[in-house]
Amino acid sequence: MPFAKNLDLIMKNKKISNTELATKFFTTCATASRWRNGVSKPPLEILPELCIFLGCSLEDLLSTSNPTPPPAGSEVRQEGEKAV
Repeated sequence: MPFAKNLDLIMKNKKISNTELATKFFTTCATASRWRNGVSKPPLEILPELCIFLGCSLEDLLSTSNPTPPPAGSEVRQEGEKAV
């Protein structure tokens, strides 16, 4: 299930819709939704192009840890660090 969770998080962070994903990969919105919800996975051969489209690495999609940093402006400052 890490793939679906990571895909969903990356798409949310980059504001990519199921429609955009479906259009890019010549599939339906329902199929894109199934990828995001973990019901199914895309064919392995499209993973490299999917990573390019999402601007992430394959490790980001398949990792069990957080795949991308939080959106800009939500960084936690270290103690004593000043805002610029």
